[in-house]
Amino acid sequence: MKDSFDIDWSKMRRRWVSYFDLPGFSRIVTERRWSEIIDIYSRCLEVFTRRENRFPKIEHAWFSDTFLLYADDDSPPSFTDIEHVSRWFVNDLRRANVPVRGAMSCAEFLGDKSNQIFLGKALVEAHKYGERYNWLGFVVCPSAQARMNEIGLPPDERLNYRKRDAELKRIKELAYETESAVAYLIGASAPEGGPKSFH
Repeated sequence: MKDSFDIDWSKMRRRWVSYFDLPGFSRIVTERRWSEIIDIYSRCLEVFTRRENRFPKIEHAWFSDTFLLYADDDSPPSFTDIEHVSRWFVNDLRRANVPVRGAMSCAEFLGDKSNQIFLGKALVEAHKYGERYNWLGFVVCPSAQARMNEIGLPPDERLNYRKRDAELKRIKELAYETESAVAYLIGASAPEGGPKSFH
């Protein structure tokens, strides 16, 4: 067992980060045959890495049903790249009838692939907002909204985003509540007739 990690702390910086997960994936792991599970997972990985040669500055990481994209920094060009790859991932999985939800943030993040260490405020926020709504879609976190406004690319309909009333997940016996979320328009709900999670 490794006693210490030779961490390159220069990799801890403010970056664009996108987090995704597959709703209902835990259930299929316990209920379906391994061949079905691997088939679904293989399709997800193929879609996830499809454009990595075209966007070499966007890093990929995945474990179980969690998929991460992160940029080198918080610059406008990095935003353009990660936003494109994130939207395509959502769209391609929806076309393949694979449910997905996620969120994009912009804050401090350590992406150390050599040690498989991924942590920071950006990941915590993206996970929080990616998981909090009872829907399928792609949400822009407050940190990303603030940075998008700073660089002159506000999250509005020119970029295919709009504020939507989003149903919060039920917590214990509390009734559903809603709040306004900035979400990608096309990816903000399940495809017509498609699944709301894996069945």
